[in-house]
Amino acid sequence: INGDQNAEEGYAELLSQLKSKNIPVKKIKAGTKRSFGDFKIEILHPQKMTAAANDNAVVTWLAYKKTFFLFTADIGPEVQNKLLKKYKKICNADVVQIPHHGGPVSDEFTSAFKESAFFAVSTGPNQWNLPDPGELRRIEDTLLRTDQNGTVSFQSDGQTVKILATR
Repeated sequence: INGDQNAEEGYAELLSQLKSKNIPVKKIKAGTKRSFGDFKIEILHPQKMTAAANDNAVVTWLAYKKTFFLFTADIGPEVQNKLLKKYKKICNADVVQIPHHGGPVSDEFTSAFKESAFFAVSTGPNQWNLPDPGELRRIEDTLLRTDQNGTVSFQSDGQTVKILATR
């Protein structure tokens, strides 16, 4: 977990359930790294907590040999731009999760990634009316949406990434 005390409803109950079942919970932040052979995970964000719960979301960089995945959770445009400046490597992502169910995305973010990248947005009926069609229209590369494509799976052999299955 990121340690955010301003998380959404149900978060405290989740932590309580984990504790009652003696399931260990670790706090992570930017710089946390783990390796499992050729599989590497790095936490890129957050460095420290702010008042904005969405911008405290954990951003994860996953590398498998020469393929890369960027999981952005709910970060907003300001954090998106900070990450692009701080971590130039993320522009090499093969798969990019569009933040916040297709919510606000910065111009820099939508244009920063290599042309062959796959973009995925996890969404469905929600109280925020996301994804925002205007935001997603700016993504000119391959865009996969769980509300239209169903479950989206990717497969990597360490050299290339392909869409394994939808719906």
